[in-house]
Order: sequence, then structure tokens, then C-alpha cells
Amino acid sequence: MEIKKGHGWKLNRTSYYQEGWLAAGNNRSVVGVTLPLPPAPPHLPLPPRTNYNLRGHRAQISLVRWNEPYQKLATCDASGIIFVWIRYEGRWSIELINDRNTPVTHFSWSHDGRMAVIAYQDGFVLVGSVAGQRYWSTILNQESIITTGTWTPDDQQVYLGTSSGSIVVLDVHNGAVIAQIQMSEPSTNGIRQLAWNCPRFKMEEPTSTAATTSNGSGLEDQHHVLAVLTAGGRLSLIKGFDDVHPCCALDEDDEDETGGGHCGKDEDPCWNKGPLSAPMMEWNNDGELLCLGGHHHVQSSSSALHHYANILQFYNSRGVLRFRIAVPYTQAPITSFTWGHNDRRLFVATGCTVHVAWVSPRRIASLQHLARLKLRRCLTGPDQLDDATFADRVPRLIRNLVVSLFSSTVHCHVPEEHRIRDYVCRPPPGNTRLYCTMIRRDDDDSPAAGLGFTLYLEFLGGLIPLLKGKPTSRIRPEFVIYDPRKIANNETNKVQPRRRKYSDYSPVNFFQGLRRKFRRHRPDDDSDSETDDSCVSTPRLQRKFGGKKQLNNQSVNLPSSGDVSESKTNSQEQSTLAEVASNIWGTRFKITGMAPSLPSHLGQITYKTSLLHLQPRQMTLGVVDLRDSSPGPEVDEEP
Repeated sequence: MEIKKGHGWKLNRTSYYQEGWLAAGNNRSVVGVTLPLPPAPPHLPLPPRTNYNLRGHRAQISLVRWNEPYQKLATCDASGIIFVWIRYEGRWSIELINDRNTPVTHFSWSHDGRMAVIAYQDGFVLVGSVAGQRYWSTILNQESIITTGTWTPDDQQVYLGTSSGSIVVLDVHNGAVIAQIQMSEPSTNGIRQLAWNCPRFKMEEPTSTAATTSNGSGLEDQHHVLAVLTAGGRLSLIKGFDDVHPCCALDEDDEDETGGGHCGKDEDPCWNKGPLSAPMMEWNNDGELLCLGGHHHVQSSSSALHHYANILQFYNSRGVLRFRIAVPYTQAPITSFTWGHNDRRLFVATGCTVHVAWVSPRRIASLQHLARLKLRRCLTGPDQLDDATFADRVPRLIRNLVVSLFSSTVHCHVPEEHRIRDYVCRPPPGNTRLYCTMIRRDDDDSPAAGLGFTLYLEFLGGLIPLLKGKPTSRIRPEFVIYDPRKIANNETNKVQPRRRKYSDYSPVNFFQGLRRKFRRHRPDDDSDSETDDSCVSTPRLQRKFGGKKQLNNQSVNLPSSGDVSESKTNSQEQSTLAEVASNIWGTRFKITGMAPSLPSHLGQITYKTSLLHLQPRQMTLGVVDLRDSSPGPEVDEEP
């Protein structure tokens, strides 16, 4: 999101869409912004910060929308409060606030990024500028609720879909109603989503002004089609509001007659179950493929819990089904998805999990690519390629190509489950900064008033637990810090795992149903789960640094501290990692290493304050550098 300085530089859409930022909102009123990057040479460092947790909302996040030309982010919560964020010098700040005390049903930026349309639940429609200036507003028929909307490719009209199944066309200059058409039965299906198959934003500087016709519709949108998705899962394609012959998407029977892609219907019984529930769609940036996602309810025979058969369907611009695949996660439905990296990646959110799919630009995969996928499925990790068995049999070039399949698109220095002790004891590579949150909680087994503190790593709007500490004295501010590896092992043996892992599943020809699921952990059990409600990506203008960080295929699986059993007090005393001692005044602290692999003296903290607070407070922190020393192997000890 950094712009090159200079008067002769122009935006290039081809290079611009290769990378970008990913935003995800959750039930905790937090918006996570992270930087996914394509695979790059391992010697290149990551940017100083690749993850931000934006706080400010007080209700569940309902939508997030990027403004790519102006590099802004609009977020909205369930109460109707809209924040417009801007990033400046590495920090995000709120630039605009809009609050009508009414839930927002739709928000979208125009393709040039200069305007925004906002629709509310009470039928109020507002069009304003990116700077916060109101252009016009109107109130539509309140018998139906506005459910969705979209801008025409030339930004001259606004299409709004309603719960009664009609589409209302408004003029962008004064808000006058141009037309109103009925697309579905009012009593059965409402309009769920509208989308034109054109680029989301105009990132290239125009060379000439496009001529417009008398009715205000530009020549540039003559070849674009509008996808209309109803709540019942029906998909139609029209050329405009005056199109009298809409094209309906082909169903499964028509697909077999036209030679559509084979989807494994015989193997999976969840394919032929009619329209998808809670459908959603999005065109890729080129407008050639439309991704339609949804789920079917599957009743489990072993338990009364409902499972979800999440499915993604891909249509071309003529409405023909070209491909279909199942998302390998059944615990939660698809809540959102978006294209990214110039249509090379597809980010899919299912509950607390973000799946990253690799999309191949080739219509037919090469034999070399298929062989690489076959070899990758036989391996458990990239380190296995360094063994003597593979080094002699597999050429170096092939090894490098296979290693690239293990690379992660969502980059962050997150801990691996079997190396968490090394993660908290040694500084991250490349001078990467870690941004954490410490939460105070009450534990019954604490010796000092039931207090306890847990240090969490912020990542993609969620929190990953790292360290746990407790006070040891009621008078002095002294604490004990426990070994995270041993605590995780003890809790894993006592607590049933909360979720399943999908570390290895067969990829398909069209795209890799990949590999990386980053799960956010709940800080406490009595709080709401952090379910992703929106997930959109935006390109960034210029990358200053590039690179990749190899992550473990398995997701981070650390139980939350609310699951800690009361009977593990003795095991915690034996797994002490460090202790913090202080003087009686609480101005000098000493950090002592208690683990055999750590030095006895880890650092000291000096806190100074002046009398009557006439001078600013000062804190000096000195920590022993453990960069060259190793905290020791993380071997599971027998109890």
C-alpha cells in the first residue's frame, strides 16, 4: 500500500494485482488486516509488520470493503456504524465515521473509488464522496428491504436488489428511479447479491474520455453481464435492466449434456441436493469466472450435530458450470470468500478458519505440475526433501519446485506447535516485530487473589496464546512464567481437542484446495467465537520488501486458558520457564531463567518516576540476547 513518488509513474493493473492486503472481520468487533504474498526467494525479509488488529467497533463486524484507488478500508458493524480507515506511516487510523443508528444492508465503492453507496434497513439510500461529502439521499419503498447493490461499470447508475425479488435502478447524479424490474417471485426468493463481471476498480489512468449514450450508459459496459443471485440459489445473467431474455445458469443435468467438468458426484453424496443454502458469489478480476459458494446441511449419524457440506461452483460468463469442488471443512458454513493475487488465489472463510486455494491460470495442467502435486502429497513437510534418500534420487531443480508448494500465502511469524518454546525464547528473524495483547483473567489455583495473565499474539483479527504468568506474592509485583510447551502438552492430554485438522487432502486440477488454515483462539470460554463474517482482499501499490516464511502445515493448536484443569498445579510448578522478582517499591525487576536451557540471568527492568510526576516516567529494559544460543530441544518429558 505504499505509492511510488514521482510525476511520471502510472498505475499498471497487471503488476498491481499480484499482491495485496487481506481484511477479515469477526464477532469480537475486531478487523484483522494481514499481508498475503506470493512465493518469493527465502533470503528476502518480510516487511516490518504484516498484521494489524483494528479495534473501534462495539458490535459484530458485518462487512469490510476496500477502496483500492484511494487505499482506504470501510468497515461496518451490526449496529450500523461505519468506519473508514486509512493507513499512514505504518499505522491505521479512523478517518471518517458514519452512524445513523440503523443497520446497514449494503455498502460499496464506485469503480473509480470516488463515491460510495450506502443502503439501510429502513430503505434509506445515501451516495457520498470518498472524503465524506453527501451528494444525495433518498428513501425507497419500505415494503421491501434493500439486500444488495452494485455500481454499473461506468459508475453512472446504481442497481439495488430488494427482498421482494425486484431490482431498482437509480441515477447516480440525482437519485431518480430509472427503472424497476421484477426478477423473482416476491413470496419466495429475494435478491441476495448483484455483481458485474468487470474489474472492481479502475486502477489504470484513463487516456481518453469514453463516449456516453443519451441514456447515461457508457460504451465500455456493452460486453459486461450482471449476475443476479436470489436467496433460493438461482443464478441469472442479464446485460442490463432492459434485457428481456435473461440467461439462467445451467444446473447439473444441463451440465452433463454440455460436457461440464466432472465433480465426483458418485463419490460424494452431497452434490445433488438442489440449490445451495446461504449462497454468495464473486467474479474474478478478469470477469471470466464466477465463483458461487454455499453449503448443504448434512445430518451426522454418530451425533446430533449438524455438519455442513461446503461447495464452490465456478461458472463462465455465459452461465455454464465449469467446475465444482468441496471445501474440506464441515464444522461451519462458508461465511465469505474473495479472489486475490491477480486471480491466482482464492481466500475462503469457514467459521474460524481461512482456507487459501491456489488457482492455476492454465486450463489444462502440465505433466510436470501433476507430478509435483503427487510428490507433495507423499511428503509431510519440506524438510523431508533434505534427507539423503531424496537428495540422491530427486534433482535439485525438482526439489525447489516441490518446496514452493509448501510455501504459505498468508505470511506471519506465527508459532509452530512443536517449536513454541523456541518461538518465545528467541527473537524472530529479520528484526520482525511481534504485536501482542495481554489479558488478565481469574484462576482459582493462583496464590495471589486468583489473578493470572496470558500473553496473546495478534493475528488476522484473532489471538494466539503464547505465555502464561501468575503473581507469586501479595505484596511485591513478582511473577512466574510457565513453559508454554509443557503446559500445552498437559492440557492436550486432559482436554479433548476442539477442532479437526485437515493437513493433507487431495488437490484437484483446477485449483489447490490448500493447505493453510489459520485458526484464531478464543481468549476465554464464556465469550463469543470469532467467526469470520467478511473476508476481502485488496492489492497494494508497491511492495518494499518481499519474501516468505515457511509455516507448518498443521494449524496452531493451543487450547485456551479457560480449559485448564484445576489438577495441573503441580505440573505447572515443574514447568517454570522464568521468574520475575522486584524490590518492595516496584521500581527494579530482575528476570531469572528457571529452565535448564536458559541462562540464569535473562534481564532487568528499571522504572523511574519523579516526585509529584513533574517529569515523564522512564523505563529501561535490558534483555540478554539469545540469538546465538538455543533454548534446547523441545522433547516431551514423561510424567
